[in-house]
Amino acid sequence: PPWRAVERHERVMGRTGWETIVRTVWLPPLPAPGPKPARAVAPAAAPMEPFEVIVLDTETTGLARDARIIEIAAARVDIHSGRVIERRAVLIDPGIPIPRAASRINGITDEMVRGRPAFSQVWERVVAFAGDLPIIAHNAAYDRGRLEYEIDRAGLPRPAWRWWCSKSSARRAIPGQPSYSLQPLMAALGLRTERAHRAMGDVLATAALLHACPDGPPRRRRSPPRLRPARGPVVCVGWPGARGVG
Repeated sequence: PPWRAVERHERVMGRTGWETIVRTVWLPPLPAPGPKPARAVAPAAAPMEPFEVIVLDTETTGLARDARIIEIAAARVDIHSGRVIERRAVLIDPGIPIPRAASRINGITDEMVRGRPAFSQVWERVVAFAGDLPIIAHNAAYDRGRLEYEIDRAGLPRPAWRWWCSKSSARRAIPGQPSYSLQPLMAALGLRTERAHRAMGDVLATAALLHACPDGPPRRRRSPPRLRPARGPVVCVGWPGARGVG
């Protein structure tokens, strides 16, 4: 390419004062344009590592502080996919008659728990199933209190579980509800429930509720994660060595 002529205006001192002169300066040609830089492409998102939690529920002989547990259910759930990986449920003989008021709510009778294992016989397997995963329950303070009462009564060590409460999460995610009990929340969100007030039914309902909450909590934080129930049938079996499947 040819050289370029550029005019420059300069102020100089002449015979009669300051004068403006025009100089022509020849500049070398501009370099040829290079290829356009490639557009930056965002790196592909790394696959999310599985992060599992335990959704747990208990059924008891009543609401008193010394109420006995008559059923425990738990499900291991991957919070990224919402898939129910494995679930367990077992009926427990409390060693005392079940009040009729409790049976009317949960449908568990004395005949159903007769001959079933005691709490102390199944607790070790429940702890092994949960491992070190976070524990989620609807109104977690109640289930935690019932379990700790049974643990202390049996003289067993308390596990170092991290508890999350789906009821507290629902209060933050969907404020203004007339009731934050599990079944009214499910109805308000248009979610179907199965076997309400049985431990495994409430476990699966809790998982569905957490997934349906619009304000999904972030992963790996101290709040319950968003979940969805598994598609298709999931086999529910009792803990190995424990008689009685709910």
